Amino acid sequence: MKSRTLMSVAIGLILALTLPSCSTTPAGRVTPRPVAGIIPAPAELQLRPGFFAITPATRILVSPGEEEIRAIGRFLADEIRAATGHDLPLTPGTAAGTGAGAFRLTLDPSLAGCGDEGYRLLVAPDSVALAAARPAGLFYGVQTIRQLLPLTGEEEAAIPCLEIVDRPRFKWRGLLLDCCRHFMSKDFVKLYIDLLAYHKMNTLH
Repeated sequence: MKSRTLMSVAIGLILALTLPSCSTTPAGRVTPRPVAGIIPAPAELQLRPGFFAITPATRILVSPGEEEIRAIGRFLADEIRAATGHDLPLTPGTAAGTGAGAFRLTLDPSLAGCGDEGYRLLVAPDSVALAAARPAGLFYGVQTIRQLLPLTGEEEAAIPCLEIVDRPRFKWRGLLLDCCRHFMSKDFVKLYIDLLAYHKMNTLH
């Protein structure tokens, strides 16, 4: 855990130096992370009043019959469990009226202008809607949600209300792992790849 945190900070500093930067605080212990923690900065971001609280009753809605989307939903559930301790169930559902108290992951062909890796994230006080034209966009949208989650386990967690429409500025986004001069274990390489994905990079050199 310590090595993961140190590496995440290091990669964050590298990106902060190489990429441009682009809520109301609820009562009690529920404190959303700063939106400035999103790396790289989204193409479009609009903050809105309030926050979405993650509770044991929160669900994750995914399109029925879409196994790739279900896999992304399970990945989101794993990250939320690590951050909050809540084991959120995956539920089939795409209708507009079924998203209250839930994260909703859907494919939307109208977002084709954002490219294969772009997405739209809408966080409201009662729901979180993540949509993309392709599964890759949903995956990178989940990385943004991860960056808004608590760094350590907090049962009472929240993310700020906002709207993000994001697309990568560069098709090739990578980081070098110099394994010629230093031995890296399999676990280290897997952690390294996970941190690349966390910062929306798509190429391991």
